[in-house]
Amino acid sequence: MTTTPAEDDNSPTSEIESHLAPAGAVGHRRSGIPEGAADPFLLIGRRIGAASPLFLMGAFSVLWSGIAQSSLQAAWTLAWLIVCLVAAVFFFGVALRTLRDIRMWRTEHADLKPSAASETARRASLRDFSVLFGVQFVLMASLSVALSLAGRPDEIPPSLVIIMGAHFVPFAPLFHRRVDYAIGALAVVIGVLGQFAVITPWCDPALASSLTCVAASVCTLAYGCYFVAQLRREESQLA
Repeated sequence: MTTTPAEDDNSPTSEIESHLAPAGAVGHRRSGIPEGAADPFLLIGRRIGAASPLFLMGAFSVLWSGIAQSSLQAAWTLAWLIVCLVAAVFFFGVALRTLRDIRMWRTEHADLKPSAASETARRASLRDFSVLFGVQFVLMASLSVALSLAGRPDEIPPSLVIIMGAHFVPFAPLFHRRVDYAIGALAVVIGVLGQFAVITPWCDPALASSLTCVAASVCTLAYGCYFVAQLRREESQLA
């Protein structure tokens, strides 16, 4: 799992501010693209970069909670799975609305073309995303197969959580998101603790694996909420 680039409040704002319309200009609040922006496609990339990860965060929250339910099959894991399903529907709704509004804006401004700067930024983001996602996928698939062949299936979820957390970290410097450091480090710690619990004789492997997956879903839900807040914040600034 992975995310597409989106900047947060901690990143330099001079570049974004330089593309905003002059004071008093009327903004397109729903799309998040101010009318009169010098290069609106840079802002479009920012909005897409905040909306697209919501699909992944929703899907993986359901995936982690589903694994937790299948590992333990308890009432509380089922309840948590339902919570994640509701959250995923909400994330999908926010993402689809944002992308719909951006598509409407592009239809209304079909005469505008991306600048060289926005195209360069888009291609660099797509390249970095593809590389990190590819590395993560290969590692997760290889480790899952290896542990399955070794007869250690309970160790698969914690191992995958560690990889998930580690893959978030490079996004922080690449896409100027300090939140990736926090989410990545938390997921790695959760995975390490889960791995230790699974291999410890005095702990039930199924319970340890289930708790690890629930904690991993908390990370992805928190990450999704971060992107929702970013989209809401930008809309309120244009109101």
